[in-house]
Amino acid sequence: EQALFTRLVRLGVPTIDLDAQGRARASICSLYNWRYKNLGNLEHVLQQREFKTTNAGFVYDYQLINVENFNDVGESEPIP
Repeated sequence: EQALFTRLVRLGVPTIDLDAQGRARASICSLYNWRYKNLGNLEHVLQQREFKTTNAGFVYDYQLINVENFNDVGESEPIP
């Protein structure tokens, strides 16, 4: 099984790399910007209040949670 995007890339369809993002805080963007050649933040991410203020109840902008296997089963999703 292969994603459509992967198939198109392998067939030589040109791609466009993301070079600016505008939906995540700059600190969160730093978690995944290594994946792109030159990913930066749009100006509003650096200036608007909602990207600068903290989330109530959180010490950091992001928190990672380790979820152990349940009944010896790793990550899964329900099948209707």
